[in-house]
Amino acid sequence: MTREKDITASASSATYQSLYSDIKRLISEARSTVVKQINRTLTLTYWQIGKRIQCQILDHHRADYGKQTIRQLSQHLSNEFGKGFSYSALTRMAKFYTCFPSEEMIATLSQQLSWSHFVELIKIDDDIQLEFYTTMSNHEGWSVRTLRERMDGMLFERSTIAKQPEQVIRQELAKLEKTDVSIALHLKDPYLLDFLDLQDNFGNSIQ
Repeated sequence: MTREKDITASASSATYQSLYSDIKRLISEARSTVVKQINRTLTLTYWQIGKRIQCQILDHHRADYGKQTIRQLSQHLSNEFGKGFSYSALTRMAKFYTCFPSEEMIATLSQQLSWSHFVELIKIDDDIQLEFYTTMSNHEGWSVRTLRERMDGMLFERSTIAKQPEQVIRQELAKLEKTDVSIALHLKDPYLLDFLDLQDNFGNSIQ
């Protein structure tokens, strides 16, 4: 009788564990979906705000007027919505729009990249480098920390692709977006191969 109880208890425990695992997975997936949706909405909203600031204030008025208007706007928005709309935050949104003027592109990129990614990316002044790091972040699934490390480590400048004409670089980046082939194929510097956590024999195969 005791053995039967043990078997029943064991079966019940296994059923419970299975139930718990399934529900845990559902909650995790739901949270992930919600986070992605919030990020996409937040990023697109910041892009739209940036567009309005750039097009309606900065493009058509004197610099001093633009700064004054943004400060006033910041004060009103901060009072109502919090510190996320400081003067620096609003100017960052305007720069976000100028760096990524295509709403369609932002709608696509925001499915993979967070607003924090874009905060790092808009620090890049060179158009080709911006395109490089944006494409790599999106294609390789870099975290914000990884993106920052790659930028600080001058990944683009150390790569062989950086030595190519601008048109060739753009063509290679366009190919990368359509395939699963890593742009690391263009990197021959052993330091970079280690930086990207590639296998030791990978470097030999592209010499």
